[in-house]
Amino acid sequence: MQNGRCRLYPGRRKGEFREFSLYTIPGQKALHPFLGYQLPPNLVPNSQLSFTRVRGWLNECLRNHKLCNAFQRAYMPKRLIEVTTTAASGSLCARLVTNPTPGRYAALSYCWGGDQKSKTIRSVLGTYEKEILMGILPQTLQDALTVTHGIGLRYLWVDAMAIVQDDDEDRDEQISQMHRIYLGASFTIVAAKAVTSLDGFLAPRAKYQPSIISARLDDNVFGEILAFPKHDTLSDYNLFTRGWTFQETQLSTRILAYGMHELVYSCLEARHRDGGYEHVFDPPPASIYLRDTSDDPAAQMVENLDPGNQNLGRDEHPFGWETIVFKYSQRFLTDGLDKLPAVSAIAEEYSLTKPVTEYYAGLWKEDFLHQCLWQVSFNTAVRPKGVYRAPSWSWASVDGAVHGFTKERLNLKFSCSLLHVETTLVSTRNRFGRVGNGFMRLRGRMRKVLWSSSGIRAGHAGRAAEDAASRWPDEPYGFDNRLSLTVDFVGEWPKDSEVEFWCLEICTFFRDGFDRGQGLLLDKVDGREHPDLSDEIFRRVGQAYFGADVAEPYWFDDGVSEWKEIVVV
Repeated sequence: MQNGRCRLYPGRRKGEFREFSLYTIPGQKALHPFLGYQLPPNLVPNSQLSFTRVRGWLNECLRNHKLCNAFQRAYMPKRLIEVTTTAASGSLCARLVTNPTPGRYAALSYCWGGDQKSKTIRSVLGTYEKEILMGILPQTLQDALTVTHGIGLRYLWVDAMAIVQDDDEDRDEQISQMHRIYLGASFTIVAAKAVTSLDGFLAPRAKYQPSIISARLDDNVFGEILAFPKHDTLSDYNLFTRGWTFQETQLSTRILAYGMHELVYSCLEARHRDGGYEHVFDPPPASIYLRDTSDDPAAQMVENLDPGNQNLGRDEHPFGWETIVFKYSQRFLTDGLDKLPAVSAIAEEYSLTKPVTEYYAGLWKEDFLHQCLWQVSFNTAVRPKGVYRAPSWSWASVDGAVHGFTKERLNLKFSCSLLHVETTLVSTRNRFGRVGNGFMRLRGRMRKVLWSSSGIRAGHAGRAAEDAASRWPDEPYGFDNRLSLTVDFVGEWPKDSEVEFWCLEICTFFRDGFDRGQGLLLDKVDGREHPDLSDEIFRRVGQAYFGADVAEPYWFDDGVSEWKEIVVV
């Protein structure tokens, strides 16, 4: 038994057991100090008990938490749902308010899970400004209004209602203000339990009822205790796999996360549960953010409930941004065109807290070439076809997890020069939003290579094109140990073949006694597709690593290389 948890063996089958969390029955004396007087989980989230606890946590934060109050910024969104009660029955009623009177408001983070019939469109805007019938709203929105009123606030911001969904101008304008909306909210309601907007999150947790069991401790003390079956943590919920919800929880000052079995409150200085054992989640080491944390629930909790983005964004640039991109890129979007808009609020906030200026399709002008060295993670990425959303050199052009070149503070020497970079925004209202096209012009050292999709090191092997016949006359897939070529999408190229690419050296560094380098793997593009660009044109297809060997020099110094001025689209 440890930390109020134990394993019980029901005896049905040999070795079978279930894990339980143990609690003292409220009002009774604790059988043992390890049980203490921690309150058991509250199974009725829609209760005055729950609302009273939350009000206490919020008031404590507003009165005493200097970090939280300094982080939150005064802002009133263009539209809010006003929730009040009727004089006759006391039931909730709502209406949409444009340019509301300044005051405190809550925001909602949730999964749509499909279209919402009650969403605001131009034809119903006038009706909603008079009254929104509670019955037409999906259950998650009804529950969010219940929480807002139960805690004592008048206003709630919900994207489906506050943004006119069939008005592109209004949508772009509101998305560009997203960071201010969540930063300005008194708290954000996170509907972690709800898979869709129809599910809700305030229903009684009846199926998680505890068992009252008789217990005898080693010192022959007898009594009764509550045993709750062990359950998954908040980090396992669908909401934390969705792209849009990433920035909503990262930018909020205070979070109320409603799960299947628990309510967790989190702000910059405190964390509480509505019953259940309290856990302190200190910020883990920075290295945790560049690895797969699927087997570490505590680390996932820190990442998913990170008010103020104080953990993911704490590193200096560009490493802080690369960490944010790594975690965001693991999430899913229903519409791939939202890849940049769904992280635009974090980009806006990042621009206010880091020494960065211009933003190009997910990359910052400062340390731009370093950011170009992103790599596909876990072999899960694909480049969507048919619809343009970012240049090939941007991580936003792919679906799937990507990570930065290195978290090590290497003494990088950039041999490549960035001459010009340019992107064209789809809407000038949001400089961190969608782009219609883009390119970068570079001058650097290049060398033609053959990449092998077969052989001993399939997917990573390669050799200089001019060496193929002389060094490996009888090996169709011979490879150079000093060269590692990793294409972003292996399936894009024919199997059992060699493909001709170009390597562009971006930077060099010294490690483990040898010169090494990192660069891009490029494919030449037909210039007729880009008549406005006169240079040689390429697209990114992967990344390349260059090294040296005991008997052979650094790869780029051994053979035919060219200094070229090129464009990458």
